[in-house]
Amino acid sequence: MTRKGKKCAACEKVNVVGAVLCGRCGGELNAAEVKEYGAHEFKEGGSTGTDTEQGRSGDSQKLITSTAFDIPGYEIVDCLGLVRGVAVRIPHFLQQWLAGLRVLVGGRSQELIQLSESTRKDAAEFMRADAERVGANAVIGVRYDGAPVIGLASEVICYGTAVIVRRRE
Repeated sequence: MTRKGKKCAACEKVNVVGAVLCGRCGGELNAAEVKEYGAHEFKEGGSTGTDTEQGRSGDSQKLITSTAFDIPGYEIVDCLGLVRGVAVRIPHFLQQWLAGLRVLVGGRSQELIQLSESTRKDAAEFMRADAERVGANAVIGVRYDGAPVIGLASEVICYGTAVIVRRRE
């Protein structure tokens, strides 16, 4: 499978066609140099899921996420639009049973807390993957929302605005 993209002359990251600036280094992309690239080249040129944890380390390019609408020390140079990740979970029988027991005796349901946390984490990872897909190096205004779906199933959505940022000088 191939997709059209633009390769950055400075760092050789393959960016999506609509990108004006490189999602890795922030360099300007030549609009005339749109070519066909294999889907694996889009992934290889970008950051991986494990890169997102360190955020602002100076020497490596990481996907920065923020609940604020700006990032101190950075300027927004391109807005790529909404990105989101959705995760749906249903507690298995034992989790349902233990949660029901907790309701009777009172207290926190650690099983359901863990399920909720893992669902939120998955939704955030899916949002990060969506941001990388569009060529972003940051997501601002990150929010979570959740709702019951059917019965005991619950949905969590994590969303924000994908942007390209670069350090202020």
